[in-house]
Amino acid sequence: MVIDKMCIVERLSKIVGITEKHNIVPIIKNVKFKFGETISMMSATNLEVSAIIAMPGVAGGDDKELLLNGRLLLDIFKELNDGDVEIIDSDETIIIKQGKTLYKLAKESAEDFPEINGEIEKEDFMADFEVETKTLIGAIKKVEFAISQDESRYGLCGVRLTSRNGKLTAVATDGYRLSMVEKDVAVDFAGVTIPRKALANIYNVVGMGEKVRLVVGRKMVKFITSVSTLICRTIDAAYPVFEPIITVNGDHANAVVEKDAFMKAVKTVLIVADSKNKMLKVSFRKDNKLVLRADGTVGNAYETIPLEYEGEDVVLGFNGKYLQDILVNAIDKKIRLKVPKEPEIKLSSLFVLEDDAKALSLVMPLII
Repeated sequence: MVIDKMCIVERLSKIVGITEKHNIVPIIKNVKFKFGETISMMSATNLEVSAIIAMPGVAGGDDKELLLNGRLLLDIFKELNDGDVEIIDSDETIIIKQGKTLYKLAKESAEDFPEINGEIEKEDFMADFEVETKTLIGAIKKVEFAISQDESRYGLCGVRLTSRNGKLTAVATDGYRLSMVEKDVAVDFAGVTIPRKALANIYNVVGMGEKVRLVVGRKMVKFITSVSTLICRTIDAAYPVFEPIITVNGDHANAVVEKDAFMKAVKTVLIVADSKNKMLKVSFRKDNKLVLRADGTVGNAYETIPLEYEGEDVVLGFNGKYLQDILVNAIDKKIRLKVPKEPEIKLSSLFVLEDDAKALSLVMPLII
């Protein structure tokens, strides 16, 4: 079998992240290659996420299956020269040959490789729809910073996808902040949570196609493009009801601020903030000034920037790192803020709204 080097390198680079270095099932560190008469493909799985990628231009293999260590094979092919590489399946080894370079690799039985099953049971089926790949990946990337890193809060360790009234919504929260973005997609389904650990695989494998078809089930989601398929188990845990949390009522005043100026001010004062909770005091003043203050054992820092503000003077406390993450991921040049109006309700969340991006983020306050 003769294969172009870059055909292997480009596709292995997308799929090899699924294989795991240390696993109680050693065989899944491998990638399975199937060389068919008309089409060939490679596949990988870690039993939670599985992927299949087509290899165009590689055919005539009479359905031969080979099992090779994915990371090792990628390292080998990267060192080879551009052009054709010969793969020979001998009785006990697999030979990789190019010119005077030759590798003999131990052979494992492809029959022992776990079967990749992407069938969704009828009772688990929720939706089947198509969306632009950049729309889906853009929505997930927009909110992923807010995913919980605490494995004890398993239900929050992923991105929630749901759709209602023709709006596909991606949400992530760690209980202290929340980020949400909406995209126009003509489909309705109840939510599923995509694990954090699967997101890089989605970007790599699903990102190969211009459009992606999602087949959504309660236990798994299948992402299908013209050149790849990714199957991902969903998180089997309850997700908090977030709709009441994101409702902005009359207890909040409007403010508008330049994103870059706000972000720079936060970064400037956080330098001296105590590392434990990165406490940041934010003063919204009716003279249209936003004053930021951080205190630490080394001293304190202040920064003042202009804003448009319709409320009374109020001082709020936040974890500055959480606020900084929201601003770094904001796309709009000007962002709208919803600020608690009265001091007695200042423990309400601060809302950050992006009209162009159709996004909302919030950060819970700290007691000051």
